Formats: sequence, C-alpha cells, structure tokens
Amino acid sequence: MEITSKSLHHANIVFVFEENKFVMPDNSAILSLYKGQIAGGANFADDVTLRAKVLDLPRLKIQISVEPYRLRIDNNSQQELGGMMLVKEAIAVYRQLFPKTPLTGFGFNFDIYYQFKEVLMIKNFFARFVEPQI
Repeated sequence: MEITSKSLHHANIVFVFEENKFVMPDNSAILSLYKGQIAGGANFADDVTLRAKVLDLPRLKIQISVEPYRLRIDNNSQQELGGMMLVKEAIAVYRQLFPKTPLTGFGFNFDIYYQFKEVLMIKNFFARFVEPQI
C-alpha cells in the first residue's frame, strides 16, 4: 500500500504523578499561568464531579487539563510538529504547577491521518483481527 499523504490531526503530552504525592493545584495557580493578550478568550472549568480542571487557551491553541494524578496539555492547532509549541508549553506548565512533584511517567500521543493510493476495504482491514463469521 502506497501512502500518498499524511497529516497530524491531534497531539498531546501527558505527565503522570505518584498518587500519594499529588496535590491538585488551586484554581488561582492554573489561572495565573498566562496573562495579558495571550490569555484573551481563555475559558476555565472546575468540574468537582470529575475532579478535573481545564483551561482552554484559544490564542495559544492549547488546552491544559489537570486530573487526579495527571496533567495533560493538548495541541489544538493541527499544525505539524515543527510548527507547534506543545513541548515548550507543556514543560513550562509542569514546572509552574508541580515544581516539587515527582513524575512516574510521561507520554506523547499523536493522531495521524494517512491517505493511501488504493481504497482500503474495511472487511480486508479487519480480517487479520476478527473472525469473518459471528
């Protein structure tokens, strides 16, 4: 199968913390991450039920989510990796919100769309994983 094009659809970075050393940051700490024009149009949500705090920054085209034991920074720009500031922003947010909290891990997630020269039949695609009969 020949690939004719590929493009980045979505990317994020996730930091995972030790459960017993994680302290959820105050709303004021999250809201003070960005100031001035760059923070224009920002939206903040504190969902007590989900125990999650989300700061959406449309001018930077990123979204910061703090959940129990996890920090996630999503790139909403749909730019290729060389054109986005995801890694730089993610590290800055981590250092500001969790300067003394040890990590247990971190990861990069990428959703990439591929276009093939030939049409891929869905039945052929899943034939290796699923029995053809129910």
